[in-house]
Amino acid sequence: MEYVLKPLSVHFKVPQKKKLRFAEQSWLVIYYSISFCSGLAIFYNSLTWNDTSYFWRNYPVWELKSYFKCYYLLQFAFWIQQPFVLQIEAPRKDYAEYMIHHINTLLLISLSYFCNFTGVGNAVFVSMDLPDVLLCLAKTLHYLDYGVICDATFLAMVVSWMYTRVYYYGRIIYSTYSETELYVPQFKLDPINGFWFPHFVKYIILALMFGLYALIIFWTLMICKVVYRLISNTRITDVRSDDEDELDEIVPTPVNINDNRLAQPKLKRKRALSKSEQIRNYAARR
Repeated sequence: MEYVLKPLSVHFKVPQKKKLRFAEQSWLVIYYSISFCSGLAIFYNSLTWNDTSYFWRNYPVWELKSYFKCYYLLQFAFWIQQPFVLQIEAPRKDYAEYMIHHINTLLLISLSYFCNFTGVGNAVFVSMDLPDVLLCLAKTLHYLDYGVICDATFLAMVVSWMYTRVYYYGRIIYSTYSETELYVPQFKLDPINGFWFPHFVKYIILALMFGLYALIIFWTLMICKVVYRLISNTRITDVRSDDEDELDEIVPTPVNINDNRLAQPKLKRKRALSKSEQIRNYAARR
C-alpha cells in the first residue's frame, strides 16, 4: 500500500486528505476481489453450489484439501486483524456496529472451522465478499471524482447486496435452522470421528447468524437512504462514513430550485475598477 497505492493516488491527483483513504479502499478492492474469486471457484466446484442440503449431508467434512484450508485460514487471519484496524482508522459513525460485526464474524469462522462446518462457511464468505468488492470500488472511484461511474458501481453493489446478503445469506440461515434436523447423521460430540455438533451448538450458530443478519438489515436500511439521495439527484456517499465532516462534504444540501434567493446575484466584496483606473494602475506598474 505504501509503495504502490499511495503513489497511485499522487498519479491520479487525489486530494491530500483523501490519499490514505484511497489507498486503504484500493487495498480492500484487491483483497476482496481475490477472496471472492477464490471462494467462488471452490463453491462452484462443490456439491453445495445448487443444493444447500449438502451443507449437512456429508457432515462431518474434516479432511480439507490444502488449497481450501489455506483459503479458510487466510480469511480467518484477515478478520482477526480487522478489530485492530478499526482502532487506528479515522472515527466512524457506526463504530459499535462494526465492532459487533467483526467479533460476530470471528466467532462464526472459529466455530465453522473447529466444528467442521466449512462448507457453510465458504458459502457465507462468497455471499459477503461480492458486495464488499463493489462498495470499496465505488468509494475508490469517489475519491477519484468519477461521479457517474461511482454511482453506477454503487447501484451494482446494491443489487448484489440484496441478492447475496439479504436473500442468499437468508437461505443459508434457513438451511441451518431446518435442514440440519433432516440430514445431519447424529447430533453428538465425538471429536475422534469429527463430530463437534451437540444439539445446542446449532442454536449458538443460529444466534450468531441472526446477529449478523440483523446488522445486514440495519445497513440495508442505510443503503436505501443513499439510493433515495441518488434518485433525488444528490451525490451519493458511503453510509458507513468515516466521520461527520466527510459526510457533509460528500453529501451537499439539496438545492431548492423554487428558492427565490437563487435569482439574486451575489454582491461583490470589492468595487469593480473603472476602465480609466485600470489604465492608471497598469501604467504605474510599468
